[in-house]
Amino acid sequence: RLNGKDKEFSNVWYTFATPEGVFFCSREKLFRYHHNRITVWNPDNLFWNFFYVNGILFIREEGAGLMALNKDRIETIRGSEIFSGERIGAMLPLGKNRILVGSRTKGLYEMEYSGSGGLFSASFNLLRCDAENYLAQNQLYHGIKLSNGNFAFATLNGGVIIINAKGEETERFTKNSGINDD
Repeated sequence: RLNGKDKEFSNVWYTFATPEGVFFCSREKLFRYHHNRITVWNPDNLFWNFFYVNGILFIREEGAGLMALNKDRIETIRGSEIFSGERIGAMLPLGKNRILVGSRTKGLYEMEYSGSGGLFSASFNLLRCDAENYLAQNQLYHGIKLSNGNFAFATLNGGVIIINAKGEETERFTKNSGINDD
């Protein structure tokens, strides 16, 4: 059961079923249901995005960059300050300890991370690719990794763009190509 203050939250925006339990993610609270028990975490400001990638729950908190849930603690990832004022629309697996991070207006980054003794650190390298200007101008909103290894990115203003693992644009879907809305 939730106690009084833990009931004070708005919509649950994300849900992840993981080996560590089921996570319910809102702007004001992060809940985990595991072994008939609910654990609650609170942000300093507001939680903005959540991603479950490579077995880790990543969190973007407003004004704080990227964080990760590690051993029941939310930890800021050293090196992620570049995202403190930038929305993140996608975090997609590239391999072991490597993630493709898609920001709203700054482009795509390759994140290499390590975590030992409860301390996460990461390096972020801007990826130069065919779609970088298109994604920045049209505001990347969401992304997925496709079964063929390509990546699909939805934008707020320019439809959907598909790129391959080399960063080359393979397809673009906009109003001009027949989708209802950019």
